[in-house]
Amino acid sequence: MSTAELFPDADAEAHALRLISLSLTAFQGCRSFALALDGHNATVRATNGRGKSTLANAWAWLWSGKDAAGREFSPQPVERGLPIHNVDSVAEAIIEIDGERHTLSRTFREVWTKKRGKATSELTGHQTVTAWDGVPISLGEYEARLAQIASPERWRLLSSPSGLADLPWKRRREILLGLCGGASVADALASDPELRALDLHGRTPDEHRRVTEASRGKATKRLAEIPGRIDEATRTLPQGIDGERVTVRLREVERLIGEAATTGDDGPRRERVALETQRRELAARRQADLDGERQRLRGQRQTHADAASEARRKARSLEMDAVTCDRQAAGKAGEWSTLTAEYQALKNPAPAVPGLCPTCSQALPPGQVEDAQARANAARAEARRRNVEQGWTCRRAREALQAQAVASREQAAHWAGVAEAAESDALHLDAQIASLTSHPLDEQIASLVARLAEPAPPAPTDTTALDAEARKLRAALASLDAGAKTRTRIDELETEQRNLGATLEQLERDLYLLDRLNATVAALTEARVNGLFRLATFRLFRAQVNGGVEQCCDILVDGVPWAEGLNTGAKINAGLDIVRVLGERWGMRLPVFVDNAESVAVLEDAGTQVVRLVMDAGVEQLTVEVAG
Repeated sequence: MSTAELFPDADAEAHALRLISLSLTAFQGCRSFALALDGHNATVRATNGRGKSTLANAWAWLWSGKDAAGREFSPQPVERGLPIHNVDSVAEAIIEIDGERHTLSRTFREVWTKKRGKATSELTGHQTVTAWDGVPISLGEYEARLAQIASPERWRLLSSPSGLADLPWKRRREILLGLCGGASVADALASDPELRALDLHGRTPDEHRRVTEASRGKATKRLAEIPGRIDEATRTLPQGIDGERVTVRLREVERLIGEAATTGDDGPRRERVALETQRRELAARRQADLDGERQRLRGQRQTHADAASEARRKARSLEMDAVTCDRQAAGKAGEWSTLTAEYQALKNPAPAVPGLCPTCSQALPPGQVEDAQARANAARAEARRRNVEQGWTCRRAREALQAQAVASREQAAHWAGVAEAAESDALHLDAQIASLTSHPLDEQIASLVARLAEPAPPAPTDTTALDAEARKLRAALASLDAGAKTRTRIDELETEQRNLGATLEQLERDLYLLDRLNATVAALTEARVNGLFRLATFRLFRAQVNGGVEQCCDILVDGVPWAEGLNTGAKINAGLDIVRVLGERWGMRLPVFVDNAESVAVLEDAGTQVVRLVMDAGVEQLTVEVAG
């Protein structure tokens, strides 16, 4: 399948961004270095700790402000574990895209501020300074221009072999399915003739599975119930009853009962039964009337008892209020006595102000002594005024408390009287309840009892045994009729059992086909996605124990999962394969820095500019080999 067929919406020719040069100044452990590529592939060699990874980090930082692994980091150089201050960390790159060259610059700079009152400046933060083609621009505008070339996510995916693997699996899966789309139900039905027997009734496979499983559960439950229902119905069938013989005997018994009814006078017996019935009805009505009246009187009695209890409670509360007022009034009386004593002391004039200075014992000027005496007299007058005001306030409060105590006791006496009246009414009702022993129907009931005490007339022929036999025979005939209905119900249950068995078989068949459908969709989707790649493959579905599938997105190389033991070389080549396909689909090719490239004998062709970072123990300084 050609690229045009795989990507009908892709550009005929991808936009290629090439790195012309990358220059670093005071960037992490690199004081100064210029990587001149002129848009070609290159290999950078050095032993460990000489700055190979720094080049990849600088290229990533220019684009994203993060390192090559997508992590936050600081490019500030460090010496002996401490940052070197007052030095700008600069990364600058010249790129070429669609024949145009641009210079990108990003600088990490310390901010020093001299605060008021301080002799020296202090480090108060850091800032990022950006420029485009030598013109300083804001960080926001800088990032917006980069986003016009490639969004941050796409830049990461197109410039790092591990870009796709570092994403959450759901996002990986979303990107892959966006390349060519997943297989549809129609695709699966067209690829497997057996699936054409599956009728989804306009539902999605998941919806049809839920409906089918619910129907299977109901059918299974009902099918498990039916045998017990059949056994239960079978046990109720009548056994050993001859319907014809029972019918003949019933007719004979009914004839004998009819003959017995004509041999005696049953009138006096029926009259006694009527009298007994009347007596029982009158007795029941008498008892109901007495019970109703007692209930009514008990309700009234409870109302009075509740009223008495509430009145007693109010009386106690008011008496407690009165005691409280007495106690507070006594306190006010003591306060009045104290204020009276203070007033007597304040009636005397203020003491004379001494004419000598308390500090140096020299005589004070006459005017100053007079002023001091006047202030003392004014203070004595003000204190006397406040004393009088407090005294009146105290007196009025005491009188108000005394009046409140009197009023509370009067109300308490009132509620005590209410309680006594209610208690008296309750006692009166108790007496009424106790006196309820007679009823107007007593005389009529006594008359019926006397009549029933008279000797009973002779009874007619006893047909008790015949009546019992007739009832037994009728019950046997009724059981035969019920048995016929039960046999009909058993037939219905057996028919339902057969139908449910067929239905359950079809439901199980549908569930099998749904599992097969899901597996087919999964296989077609994986085949469609994996057909885009030369080396990497993707597991987009995982089989479940119940026969279904669950979504996933695992990257594999020769069946070995990326996160489960895949070696570094295989990861790099699989990542380059992914970069190639994504670049073709999105119409954009970006330079790729491949760290640990010594792990790969032959790099997979990524279809873009590649900078190999190779660890070589024999090379002490960064050495660049540019491909011709």
